[in-house]
Amino acid sequence: MTQAQKIAKEKFKKAIEYRKKTGATLKEAFAFVYGRKVSPVKKKAAPKKKAASKKVAGHKKVAAIKIIEKGESKSTKAKATYQQVRTKKGTYKGLKKINGLHNKSVVSGMFENMNIISKKMYVRIWKNAYIWAGSFNSSKLREYLKTNVGKYIEIDTKFLFNNQYNTIDGYRLYDAHIDLVKNDARNYKNFPNEDVAFLDWKGIKPIIIPVNEKKIGSYTLESYPELNYYRFSNARKTINFIFWNDTYYIFNGIGYKKSKRITPSYSGDSVPTDIKNKLHTYLKSEIASK
Repeated sequence: MTQAQKIAKEKFKKAIEYRKKTGATLKEAFAFVYGRKVSPVKKKAAPKKKAASKKVAGHKKVAAIKIIEKGESKSTKAKATYQQVRTKKGTYKGLKKINGLHNKSVVSGMFENMNIISKKMYVRIWKNAYIWAGSFNSSKLREYLKTNVGKYIEIDTKFLFNNQYNTIDGYRLYDAHIDLVKNDARNYKNFPNEDVAFLDWKGIKPIIIPVNEKKIGSYTLESYPELNYYRFSNARKTINFIFWNDTYYIFNGIGYKKSKRITPSYSGDSVPTDIKNKLHTYLKSEIASK
């Protein structure tokens, strides 16, 4: 190896070492070794690593809901319906009720709005309702009642009555036709001078308990389970009624008139007081013994 080759080899090693230390290009390294003018070498900046975002398994982005922290006033809490429940790890797993409202769960961390569905009013057709179909359009109503025995019929609540019901399919029903009212939209205060029997009965018509036939004065007491009433009658008058909770519900073919003692279904007539009291004593003793 000649002297020139030895010098070249030595320069090459120095250039490689310079390049490793500075990160310069090969051209810039040889220029430095041979004493040529070079621009200052800039070190390459190490690429910045993006911080890994923390994710909670099974949880999506939570919809914006006011978070009630400690220290907030009671008035602030009163304005919010729900409060998210924060875990120790900072994630949200549900909602906590405020002001006595019902709890609503969160699916995958998302808040679901509560849909309030208004309750519809229904009546149930009694098994022998067709007997009281009446005279007006009776054949059509009688067939409707027979077809719908035991079924719940939706009621139009725009106009409410104490003992009658407009169905959404265009029929007029009476207390005589039904044995149950579901989601009754009526209220006592809307009928201050009228009897609303199904409100007294909490929506379910009482079933009479059969009793032995009894003669009281000129009257005779009989029970008719298939028609669901007692009959108290003499030669002059007939009174059909339900006896429930020490009260008489006098039946007139449509609805019921409430009374603390037996009374005719029409005004201008009466039952002697001693007869009323004897009937009441007998009914109480007979029903209590069943």
